[in-house]
Amino acid sequence: MYQPLNGSLNAYGGSLPVSLIEEAAEKFHIRTKKLFVISTSLNTLFTFTKGLKQYFLRFTHQSYQDFGHICAEVDWIEYLKKNLFNVPAVKRSSHGKMVERVFCENGYFTVVCFERVRGYPLHPYDWKNNLFKKLGALTGKLHAASKLYVPLVNYRRKEFFRPERVQRLINLLSTDTENEKVIENFALAHKKYAAHEKNSTSYGLIHNDLSRGNYFIHGNNLSLIDFEYSGYNFFAGDLAFLLYDALNNYSAYKLHHRDAYLNCFFMDLFDAYQKENFLPESELELVPVLMTLYAASSLAFKYKIKSRESFNVADCQFAANARNHIVEGFEYVSHAINAEVSKNF
Repeated sequence: MYQPLNGSLNAYGGSLPVSLIEEAAEKFHIRTKKLFVISTSLNTLFTFTKGLKQYFLRFTHQSYQDFGHICAEVDWIEYLKKNLFNVPAVKRSSHGKMVERVFCENGYFTVVCFERVRGYPLHPYDWKNNLFKKLGALTGKLHAASKLYVPLVNYRRKEFFRPERVQRLINLLSTDTENEKVIENFALAHKKYAAHEKNSTSYGLIHNDLSRGNYFIHGNNLSLIDFEYSGYNFFAGDLAFLLYDALNNYSAYKLHHRDAYLNCFFMDLFDAYQKENFLPESELELVPVLMTLYAASSLAFKYKIKSRESFNVADCQFAANARNHIVEGFEYVSHAINAEVSKNF
């Protein structure tokens, strides 16, 4: 349930005092008393309504993502919006800016206001073959659009699995002695990733977080939200994330035969994808590697948000599941991919 604003918040990167919230709200013509707190995790997120529309006001401290990084995110969203993708509209401030800053004692917060997309979040009863095809088609269109995107001159999204970021993730994982094998497999996967050739057919700006929670259904169409992790990566990365998310959630839909489920999921997903954006066979070899990288990244972020000592039961279960995936590896996913490859190539 959303909470009303009742004073300063402990945001990531430092305190977010009411005075800064009021300053930002004024820039976007928002009455502070209409703001409700949704999250104070890596971003501090508020919601409010204006007329019949719902909006989100997002504060990001520079220690998490700096101003230029968020300007590049917003430019990518605007590009997709202009090309008729169902993505959040960015609300401009009273100064005509899509991205604003408010300054605090230890730097600044970057502030962006998004309009809520239409529709409803994915539900278990939506999780079927027709949806898999829509996910594939949307991802293919997204990558085809990425090939034509020209980033801002001064601001550009970074490579998602760049070496310095991977090292930071390893440092986070190192805070728990249970992650020794995880770190070993993570480093090995990144070595394979770094050795893979990058070209315009296989590499570009992608979403990097295509989980079920970031899709909304509106009529016969899908809307896509949350471009916070968008960055340069192999196009196979979004397919890998879709597979990883499907694998993590297959038990929730009472699908007991994992391999058959993955075969069905990937077949429908990839068939639809190829119709919108051709991906060479050699790129699919990266999918299990990228699944390892995403799994390790999601586990490391758990330690970024809270210490191991403060994990609750759900956190411990999440960590155990991710750890098992990384240690066991994703080679069994290759069976689903190979079945699809032998049919299409």
